[in-house]
Parts: sequence; C-alpha cells; structure tokens
Amino acid sequence: DSRFVGRAVSSTGLALEFTNPGQRANRDLVLAAVRSAPGSLRHASGGLRGDRAFVLEAISHSPCELQHAWEQLREDKEFTISAVRVSADALEFASDRCRRDPEVVLAAVRRDGAALRHACREARESRKVVLTAVRASPSALAH
Repeated sequence: DSRFVGRAVSSTGLALEFTNPGQRANRDLVLAAVRSAPGSLRHASGGLRGDRAFVLEAISHSPCELQHAWEQLREDKEFTISAVRVSADALEFASDRCRRDPEVVLAAVRRDGAALRHACREARESRKVVLTAVRASPSALAH
C-alpha cells in the first residue's frame, strides 16, 4: 500500500531502492527519501534525475544529490552555477570541468567561502577566487 511505502521511505530513504518504478518517479516520495537519507536520488527514476527543477530542490536538502543527477546536468555550467547557488557544498559533487570553471567556483564561494575547499587547485590559487571566498567567509583562508 502506498501509505506504507511512504512511511518506510520517510523513515529510511534508502528504502526507495526497493520500490517499484512508478514510486521511484513520484516527486514527493523521492523528496521524502532525500530528506531522510542523503544520496537517495540515485534510486530515483531517470526522469527525475534529469529534471533541473527537481534536482535543484533535492540539492537544497542534500548537496550530494548533484552526483546522482544525469551526467548532462552535472556537465552543464549554468545548471551547476544554479546548484552551487542553492548549496555551495554542491561544488564538491560537480563535474571536474565545472569545478575548474572560474564562474562556477566564484558562484560557490560567494554563497559560502568555505566551498573553496572543493575547488580545483588552480581556482584555489586564483587571487580573485580567494578574495571572494574570504569576503564571504573569513575562515576560507584555511582551505
């Protein structure tokens, strides 16, 4: 019964893995899973993992969900900028190409300077990036 599945997934999001394909395509059920257990997006339908708005909402609950989005989204610079604006820690799960992109890194460190720790070495050595990170969070110098 759908109420039982909803309670199970809300209690432990990883239960989503054992649901049927229709349930893995249910937006509310998948969000309940993400809230309960970060990383649950990996068990969602491909349609949800490729849905820009849905993935951004999932990232707002757990930045690690970016790693479970469709590869096309993870490689999309504009989408990744949107993701790090939702949660700067999503930079950790961005594609290597996006983690090297100065615009993406700047968007992340503007949100939270500590995101500097997830940037590539070149970005961490960029004066502009470091100054932006320190303005947002003085503790960013530790990274």
